[in-house]
Amino acid sequence: PKRQKTLPEHAGASEPANANTLLRNAHLARQARRPDDRTTKRNVKEDESDEALARRLQEEDNEALARSLQKEEQKQLTSKKSEQEHPVFKADGLGFWLLHTEGIKEEANSCEYVVRLRDVVVGDIKWAIISNFEFNMEWMLKEIPKLRDIPCVSILYHSTNPGHVPGQFQNLPDNFRAFAPALPEMYGTHHSKFVLLGYATGMRVVLLTCNHVYSDHYLSTDALWAQDFPWKHGGPTASVGGASSSSRTKAGESASGND
Repeated sequence: PKRQKTLPEHAGASEPANANTLLRNAHLARQARRPDDRTTKRNVKEDESDEALARRLQEEDNEALARSLQKEEQKQLTSKKSEQEHPVFKADGLGFWLLHTEGIKEEANSCEYVVRLRDVVVGDIKWAIISNFEFNMEWMLKEIPKLRDIPCVSILYHSTNPGHVPGQFQNLPDNFRAFAPALPEMYGTHHSKFVLLGYATGMRVVLLTCNHVYSDHYLSTDALWAQDFPWKHGGPTASVGGASSSSRTKAGESASGND
């Protein structure tokens, strides 16, 4: 009889071992291609996080837009408010008006004898000259928005260094011009506090006791005097500053000496 070929003991087991390996590898490959629950949950969580972020950014944009619109609306309201006529103010030169003071009883700020400068800078103003020792132009432009609408505003400010222009006078609106009068002495030579407002029919003269800074206008006792002077060719009933008054005109003629 033929002699049977003897095989190593491990030779017969090699085939099933290789088959098992192939099956296991195929299973692992399928698992690799199919995301597990943790990966799916992570992806879903990331998608939800992106959506939440997008919603939050949109909400922030909406809030920013709302604030911007509210700010613009408030600016317009402030501008309109500044243009509202004072209920009793008249630039008739018959006496001083106290400036509004914060932190005191309401009746002490009665409109019968209290004004703000913005109550005086009103009407169809063609030009303005504003002179003072101390200015805060950023505050002043917010306090009197009307100044931005006047075609020409000249600022006369105190300076002991004519070659240097302070920063607040370098970045003014285009309708502003700033000048520092030549001073022979360092102190006490340019404290003139006045506002001249030019109209088609005359000029309003305003004299003040305060610097143009918030603390002087609202935190201390200060006052102003104002009178309208019609141009000579305007006639005895000329309107100055948007209001007409024969008594005011007569007072102006009397104060000017009919020159």
